[in-house]
Amino acid sequence: MILVEIRPAKGKAKPIAVHPRVTVIDPHGRKSSDVTASIAKALRGEGGDLDVTAEVDGRRQRVTRDVAACGPRPVVIVAGDVPVPRPAATTAPPDATAEAEAAVALAESAVHDSRASLRAAEAAWTDAESTLMQAHRDADAIDVAAARAALEAAEARLEVASAGAAAARRALVEARETADRDAEERRAADARRRDRIDALDTERSELAARRDDLTKSLAAIGDAEPQAIEDALSALRRLREVKPKPSSRALALADRWVAVQATLASMPAPPSPPEWLATPALVALQDARRALQEAERGGAAGGYDRAQVAEVEKAHAELLDAEQRAVRKGSRINRRRLEQAEEAERAALHALGVSSYGDFLQDVVPVLEGGQVDDRRVSEARAALANAEAVWGQLHGGSVDPAWTAAREEVVAVRAEAADLLGADCADDEIEARLRGHVESVVDTGWAEEDLADALRRSGAMVGDDVEVSAEEWLREAPALRERQGEMQSELGTVESRLAEVDEQLERLRALTHFGLDDEESVEGRAAEEQRGGISPNDPFAVLAAALEESEAAEKEAQAAMTEATAQLDREAAERTRIAGLEAGLDERQATVDDARRRVAEAEAALAAAREAGAAAARSAEAAREAHAEGEQRRAATRPLVVTEAVLLARLATAAADGAAVVIDGRVITEHPASARRRLLALLDRAGDRVQVVVVGGGDLMAWGRGLGGRAAARTF
Repeated sequence: MILVEIRPAKGKAKPIAVHPRVTVIDPHGRKSSDVTASIAKALRGEGGDLDVTAEVDGRRQRVTRDVAACGPRPVVIVAGDVPVPRPAATTAPPDATAEAEAAVALAESAVHDSRASLRAAEAAWTDAESTLMQAHRDADAIDVAAARAALEAAEARLEVASAGAAAARRALVEARETADRDAEERRAADARRRDRIDALDTERSELAARRDDLTKSLAAIGDAEPQAIEDALSALRRLREVKPKPSSRALALADRWVAVQATLASMPAPPSPPEWLATPALVALQDARRALQEAERGGAAGGYDRAQVAEVEKAHAELLDAEQRAVRKGSRINRRRLEQAEEAERAALHALGVSSYGDFLQDVVPVLEGGQVDDRRVSEARAALANAEAVWGQLHGGSVDPAWTAAREEVVAVRAEAADLLGADCADDEIEARLRGHVESVVDTGWAEEDLADALRRSGAMVGDDVEVSAEEWLREAPALRERQGEMQSELGTVESRLAEVDEQLERLRALTHFGLDDEESVEGRAAEEQRGGISPNDPFAVLAAALEESEAAEKEAQAAMTEATAQLDREAAERTRIAGLEAGLDERQATVDDARRRVAEAEAALAAAREAGAAAARSAEAAREAHAEGEQRRAATRPLVVTEAVLLARLATAAADGAAVVIDGRVITEHPASARRRLLALLDRAGDRVQVVVVGGGDLMAWGRGLGGRAAARTF
């Protein structure tokens, strides 16, 4: 890590450019120890009031924790790391051997680390060399000459195959053009054949329609044998010979009619509107009263007939089942069942008084499930009754006597029952006479009438209002019907015979049209061939298409061979390019090994210097002990200088081995005497050739830095 620039983290102060050899920084009023500590903190990436820019692996970048962790750690020397001169003492001279040995130990550690770096670099170089040799073997394994020969052969094959494919395509086009001309002639013949088919289709439709008409007519005639109808008619006539008796119900209705007419005659009659206005108003009044009674009655039924509700639900279930059957199989029977189910549901809904099943779910089901009186419904029913009573009163000139209204309601009820009993409406002045003259049969003839009606239906006869008259008419027409039935059966046989001939001709003509052939034998041969799924060997298109397919397959094989040969050549070129890159990487590894060896040599030189300094310290200590009498002051000054030199040499050797900078607190130099300072500064000047040195201190140190000229830089903080 080479320091490039030191900049205050805050403020607008200019940055300090660091010299690659020796840089002296004047703290400018600050303590050199504080500035040194700030620089050390910034070099560890811990922030503070300074930022340091360094060159790491050839790139300039700000020193952060990550950068500090990756690069070599700079060496920082403060005043507490070395001894300082003390006043003369009367004690025996201290032994500097321990400090010198510590310096030697530090130098040995630096040698150990640098040798480890050398071993790692040599191992990386060995791996790179092995990879390069394998790449050479892979490249040599590719037969370039064979690949080029295969490429040339594939190109020749492709050219031949392409020419063959082009010729096959031209032949196929020419064959198709010839076939198109033949097809045009066949289309003209097919057009004539289609005209014949259309004519036969028309005739067949007419014959089928006539057959259906005859079948329906025969079905309408039914069984023309009269015996069953004659027997049923005789049974009915025997029952009808029994004389009827007066109807008790009709007599009771006649009495009610006379009584209500007498009641109306005894009461003053209000102004009477036309009957076409009074009758609907009275019916509306009666309906409103019934609706109010049903609403006030409430309950689960809600005024609806449970039997009708059950009929609706049953009809809807049958409709759903019919829909599912029609979805699974849309046959005519299933569709007919679906239509019948829809009609049954509509009838059940109409009987209940709703128009759709959705209205049933929305209006009827909630009422059935509620089980309580609906206040809203009661209110609406009362309002409807009030409106009906108001309309009834307005039609009769104001308020109406309830007894008169009840009598009018009785008139309407008796009139309706009389019409139901008599089977037709009649005038009011005829009602009493018609009712008193109405008779009822003593014997039930209904079953005999139904038997006669069934016999008529089986014979295809129309059943009118009077089944006896219908039977007599049919018996008169029976001989003519039997004769007509024979004629229609004969005509039906002729129609079916001709229809079979037309179907046969149509089948033959359509087969010829389908296969594009002209005779029956060719049709059979083509049908058998299509059933086998093969292609006729005489088909020119099949032969030409097969030849074209073979030519295109050969063309694809040649193209694939060309692609494979080209890929072989591309792989060989890629391997050569990779080899060039591996060789460049091997050169870089070699440079790294050389640099590691240089660092080992420098560390060993520093170790030798530390050992020499240790020996010198030992000699000095010995000389000091021998010359203790010469004065404690000189010995006290000599010992710190020697130890400081040893520490500086060891730290400088470590930094040189790691390629790191050294930051020194100026007090390490300035607290020594002048002669010792000159000796230490000369040591730093020599060390600047191998390691970057930064000294923090002013005064004599700044003068010394300026005196070095271009070999150093003096900066003010």
